[in-house]
Parts: sequence; structure tokens; C-alpha cells
Amino acid sequence: MSSDESCAEQKRMEVPERDKKSRSTNFLEILFKCECDDLTCLKLIWVSTDEYAHTHRKNRHFIVIPSHVNTSREAVLERFFNYAVVEKFFRGASS
Repeated sequence: MSSDESCAEQKRMEVPERDKKSRSTNFLEILFKCECDDLTCLKLIWVSTDEYAHTHRKNRHFIVIPSHVNTSREAVLERFFNYAVVEKFFRGASS
């Protein structure tokens, strides 16, 4: 096996492992801006389009970098290897 074939085989093996770390079966991932409380945050997160749509079905659910979670203003609903899904608490918002 050539080194190119070996590299290609390694990449094929990596995709399913990466996918196991989210609930999505869609392999199309794109960069989204972190949706944390820091309005100056410009960090980007790789998230599948399915996961992004699933998270935003509820208007108080957002995707943030795990280290950007603010537990005084949001609850972590799920954690994945590169992002967390949180529910934000807004003043006057009913549950």
C-alpha cells in the first residue's frame, strides 16, 4: 500500500469516529460563530448543519465552546467534544 493509499484509508477511518461525538448522522459540517455571552467573541466551531438546526428549534438553545459556558446565565443541556448546547436564562422569560 502506498503512503497516499494509507493516508486515504486513515481519513476514511477518522470520519465515523468524529461523528460519534455528536448526535448527527450528517457529515456536512460548517463553521459557526460561538454563541456565548461575550459579544466580542469571534471563536468558530465546527458543527453539522443537522445539529445546528436541531439545536435552534428552541429559541433559547445555543451552541458555545465548552470553556465559554456561563453557568450563572445558562444550563448545559449536552456536551460534545468541541461544543456544548446550552439553554440561556433571560430575565422575565418563562420556562
